[in-house]
Amino acid sequence: GATGPQGPAGADGADGATGPQGPAGADGADGATGPQGPAGADGADGADGATGPQGPAGADGADGATGPQGPAGADGATGPQGPAGATGPQGADGATGPQGPAGADGADGATGPQGPAGADGADGATGPQGPAGADGSNGAVGATGPQGPAGPQGPAGADGADGADGADGVSPTITLVKETIGYVFAAAHTQANGTNSFNINSTVTRTGTGRYTVAFTTAHPNGANYDITFGAQEDIVNRDSRLVSVVTGTQTANGFQVMVATGDNGTSADPLVDEVWYFNTSATKEVVTDVIQSTSLISGTSTGSTASPIGTADSSTLTLDNFADRNTFSMQYRNTTGTATDYEVLISNTSYSTIPNVSTGNYTITTANNADGTFNHLITSTAPLAAYANIIISGNQPSPAGDNYGTQNPSAPVTVTFYTR
Repeated sequence: GATGPQGPAGADGADGATGPQGPAGADGADGATGPQGPAGADGADGADGATGPQGPAGADGADGATGPQGPAGADGATGPQGPAGATGPQGADGATGPQGPAGADGADGATGPQGPAGADGADGATGPQGPAGADGSNGAVGATGPQGPAGPQGPAGADGADGADGADGVSPTITLVKETIGYVFAAAHTQANGTNSFNINSTVTRTGTGRYTVAFTTAHPNGANYDITFGAQEDIVNRDSRLVSVVTGTQTANGFQVMVATGDNGTSADPLVDEVWYFNTSATKEVVTDVIQSTSLISGTSTGSTASPIGTADSSTLTLDNFADRNTFSMQYRNTTGTATDYEVLISNTSYSTIPNVSTGNYTITTANNADGTFNHLITSTAPLAAYANIIISGNQPSPAGDNYGTQNPSAPVTVTFYTR
C-alpha cells in the first residue's frame, strides 16, 4: 500500500557534554592616549612631597608570532538521531519465484453404474439351401470322414427384459484437516566483509563499518511485524561484547538494516565494528495434515440394492446409547473397549429411505430397499473408532418419521445390530 504519513518527531535528546574551551585569541592593539588636561594654578611651596608614582608605560612592542595550535579536545557525545526521512519510491517487484510442487491427487470418486448394453444389430439373411439330390443305393459303410464345417448360425433370439437398476452411487465428501506451522522464512550467515556464507530467501550487503543491509527475496507475509534472532562471533581473549541490532525505523516487509557494535562499558556511543554475524526470522503458514473422505446418506434408493455387513456380529464391543427418528434423527453409539476397532452398524426395517442433512464423519452410509415398504441402512467405518470413543450421527426428521423419541431399544420392527471387522 501507499506509504503512510510521517509520524511526529521524537522528543529532543539530552544535550551533549560541553567540549573544552579553545585557546584564547591574540590581544588587540592598545587605543590612542587621550589629551592632557590644563595645568592647575601654582600653590604655595610646600614641603617636599613623597616620590610620585611611576609614569605611564611606553607603547607595547609588536606582537610575537602565534604559537602552534593545541590538540583538539575530545568529541562531544553524539546528539539524538534526527527524524527519519520520507520513504523513497518502492522498487520494482522482483521476479516471480518458481511454482511450488503440485498437491497430491485427491481420492478417486466411486465408479458410477454401467449404462445399458446397446441393441444387437440385425442378422444377415440366410442364403437358400440347394436342392436335395436323389437317394443313391446304400453302399458299404465307408470310413468316417472328417467333420464338415459348421452350419450357418440361426437367427438371434428376442432381447431379454432389462435388469433392475443398480443402487445409486454415493457422493464422497472430502474434508481437509489443516494446521498452522512456523518455519524459517529467511536466514543468513555473513562474514565481516559482507560475504554471504549461507542464506535463505535473503541477501546481505555490507554498506560501511559495522553496517549491513538485509534484503528478502520475497516480502514477509506479516509485513514489518516479524521476529528476528541474531548471533555473532566474539574473540575469546578480549571478550568485547558484540552487539548486533536492527537500526531503528528500517524494519519493513522487504528487509532491514543491521549494525554491529562493541560494548565498551563507557558513556559514549559503542563503536561500530566489522564482525561475523548471523540471523534468522520466522513466519507461519497453513498446511494440510490430513484428508478425510466420507459420504452422506443419499437421497434415493433402488429396489434390489444391498446393504449387507461383512463383519462379525458383536454386541459387546460397541453399544447403543441413544436412537431417535421421530422428530429429528439422532443416533449415538460408543466403543466400550480399550482397543480401536473397525465396525459396521445395520439399521434394519425403517419406514424411511432417506435422512435429510445427515451428518458426515469417518463412515459411509449405504441404503437398501427391502421391496416390502421398509429400508435397511448400513453404516461402515472408514477409520477405526478409538478406544472408549463415541460417534453421534444426526439429521433432520426422516420422511416418513419413525416412532422412536430417544431410546436404547428401538421400537419394532426397527433393529440396530453391530458388527466388527
